[in-house]
Amino acid sequence: MEKRRNISNMSSILKRLLDPKVAGICGILGQSFVFLCIFLAITVSPWFSWTNYALSNLGDLTKPASAPIFNIGLIIGGIITVIFVLGLSMKTRTNALGLVATILLFASGIGMIGVGIFPMNYLLPHAVSAFLIFIPLTVSLLLFGFAQVRSKPLRIFGVVSLVLGLVCVVNLFIPWGPAIAIMEMVIVVPGYIWSLIASERLITSKDIVPGKQRKVR
Repeated sequence: MEKRRNISNMSSILKRLLDPKVAGICGILGQSFVFLCIFLAITVSPWFSWTNYALSNLGDLTKPASAPIFNIGLIIGGIITVIFVLGLSMKTRTNALGLVATILLFASGIGMIGVGIFPMNYLLPHAVSAFLIFIPLTVSLLLFGFAQVRSKPLRIFGVVSLVLGLVCVVNLFIPWGPAIAIMEMVIVVPGYIWSLIASERLITSKDIVPGKQRKVR
């Protein structure tokens, strides 16, 4: 009996976490928390320069002032973002492009957690985690855009998604040199903007991508 009760409680918690409105709130809180921690870490790091460092330098374990703020911020913010993406999947799972885009967005959230767990002192897992943040996020925005522009009610959102994705793509080909932090920010800001728009739509029960089209006989 106790085991069944525990399973029922777990199922109830999972159902609540997957609720679109809860996911929308998580989308706003998770991303905002990450940005807050990034800028707090910069505030306590007078050595940091946008033109000479990567954001990951803030999480360097040899930097005791900024490392806990940056790394814990990414871990907690990443977990909340993953909840947002899981709830988002309830709205996108019937659309092939939307589902693939959501899976990529999930990978980006996992990468965020990974960067927090594995600071730049752990080079290989850190590099893999950083890759998961930026590349899947970029492709995800483009795929969402392609899925959305096919639907008249979602066309404006689709254009916004495509523009944000193209900003990320162009940014990847700009020779930033040592200004890696700027390059990273120019990718995560479009992702943040998209998450805010998607979160508002989840909270207000609006579509993210077109639903599965039925064949007309």
